[in-house]
Amino acid sequence: MPGRTDAVDTVLRAGLIAAPATFALQGALHLANLGLDRRVSLLDADSDFSAFAWTSSATTAAAAFAALLLAALLWRRSLVLLGLVLAFFSLDDIVALHERVGTLDEQLDLPEKLQLQRLVWVIVFMPLLAFAAVLLWRFAAEAGGRTGDTVRAGLVLLVAAVAFEAATPVLFHFDWGQNSIPYETEVVFEEGCEVAGWILVASGLGAFVCAVAERRRL
Repeated sequence: MPGRTDAVDTVLRAGLIAAPATFALQGALHLANLGLDRRVSLLDADSDFSAFAWTSSATTAAAAFAALLLAALLWRRSLVLLGLVLAFFSLDDIVALHERVGTLDEQLDLPEKLQLQRLVWVIVFMPLLAFAAVLLWRFAAEAGGRTGDTVRAGLVLLVAAVAFEAATPVLFHFDWGQNSIPYETEVVFEEGCEVAGWILVASGLGAFVCAVAERRRL
C-alpha cells in the first residue's frame, strides 16, 4: 500500500468508529420503535423506505464513488467493475429491485407462509454478489495493512447480512414472523451488519484514495 498519511488514518478511524456506532444506534432505534407499535416508519429497520435504508444506500454509493475514483487514478479495469457493481447495489437499495426479483416465488408456486422470496433474490443475485466479494477481497489483498483489514471486515459483515436474510424462511417455518423476538432480533443483526459492512468498505476504499493521492503528490 502507498505510504500511510494522517488522512488515511483519519478515514480508517472514522469508519471503525462509525460502523459499530451506527449498528448500535440503528438497532436501538428500531427496538424503540417496536415499543411504539412501529408508529415511526422512518425508524423501521425492516422497511426499504426507512432512514436506515437511505443510510445504507448512501454509504454504498460512497464506496462506489471511491472505487471509480481509484479506477481513474490507477487505470484499473477491476476497479471500474467494482465501482459499477457497487453503484448497482446502491441503486437497488433505492428501487428495491431485489424485492421484485423475490416475487418469482409466486411463479414458482412456493409456500407463501415461508416468505421464500427472501431466499429467491439471494439465489438470483448470487453470481453478482460473489463477483463483488471477489473484487473486494482482491482489493483488500492489494491494499494490505489496516486498509485491507478494514475492507475484509466490512465484507465479512456483508456476507453475514446476506446469510441472515437467506435464513429468515426458517423463522417463518416456526411462525416467528414480524414482531416476534427471533424475527426482530434477526432484523437488528441483518440490517446492522449491512450498514456497518458498507461503512467499513467505503472507509477502506476512501483511505486508499487518500494514500494514492498522497503518493501522486510526492
